[in-house]
Amino acid sequence: MVASPYALDLAPERLSVGFSGPGGFADRLGVGPGPVEWRPRLSERRGLAERAYRTHAQEFARTYEPGVKMSSAHRAGSVEDAWQAAWAGASRAVLGWASPDRWRDSCCFIYALPGAHECARCPRLR
Repeated sequence: MVASPYALDLAPERLSVGFSGPGGFADRLGVGPGPVEWRPRLSERRGLAERAYRTHAQEFARTYEPGVKMSSAHRAGSVEDAWQAAWAGASRAVLGWASPDRWRDSCCFIYALPGAHECARCPRLR
């Protein structure tokens, strides 16, 4: 077995996304257990986790076919939005830190549904 540079095995088959937020938005990212070869120092963990996430998420966003036109900027924005939401949730859950609200970089298109309007941090409202 090749030693992984991560405390968690972030292979795509171990990742899961939960969709239970309003409008079917992804609101949870899960990582299944895997082998742990070594444990990085706490100061290294965020960078390692973020790089591993971006490696996987950028490839996923690049190849995802949603059935509607999606620009490269929207794809990149969705990767950034998901990382920011996951980091804010982890910081809140583990450290009790409140994260500042930020404008989303990608649009969720909920405004296109009958009777709906833009979400509070929609980039369309800037």
